[in-house]
Amino acid sequence: MEFITNEKQGQPTYENMESNSMITDSVWVEMHRIKGYLRQIELYTDRKRNRNRVINIIIIISSIVCAVASFFHEVPYIPWISILAALVVAIVTCLKELMPQFIQPERELCELDNIHSFYSTFLDELEHLYIERFDIKSDVNDNIMNERLYQLQKTEGDRVTRINILCRNVTEEEKIKIKDETESYFKAKYNNKKQ
Repeated sequence: MEFITNEKQGQPTYENMESNSMITDSVWVEMHRIKGYLRQIELYTDRKRNRNRVINIIIIISSIVCAVASFFHEVPYIPWISILAALVVAIVTCLKELMPQFIQPERELCELDNIHSFYSTFLDELEHLYIERFDIKSDVNDNIMNERLYQLQKTEGDRVTRINILCRNVTEEEKIKIKDETESYFKAKYNNKKQ
């Protein structure tokens, strides 16, 4: 196996990167899985935080309208505007508390951020292990790779379960986007040598 540099892109490439090793294939699959989790968490938390901001803005504006309208209670129809604004605040607040799939609490999104941080490090370790396996200067063989993969997987714990619980509704469109972006990432990073 020869380690060379791709002059055009400035990235390392690996001749004969394709290995018949099951453990190398396992690390490759694991890297894809982890990158998919990372992208899923990113898309999901962005969408939920945007929704939470919109809901909070609606509550603030409705509260302001209600407060301002109460000063002009002699003007016709203004009391109705005040009542309507108070009703909007009440309904949105109830939805926020009773329907967590509609508005996800920030503490759950922070937990997803922590899981994302863990998996970012996890992916870095896997990629380093994968590249190290094909570096002619490295002493990493299949047995060492297998042991290091096992040690990494032991640290994962129940994080996959937490992702499945906290990411309540990932759309089909997002699933396709996650898959496409993950494949693009690995094609770009590893110069189409392994698929």
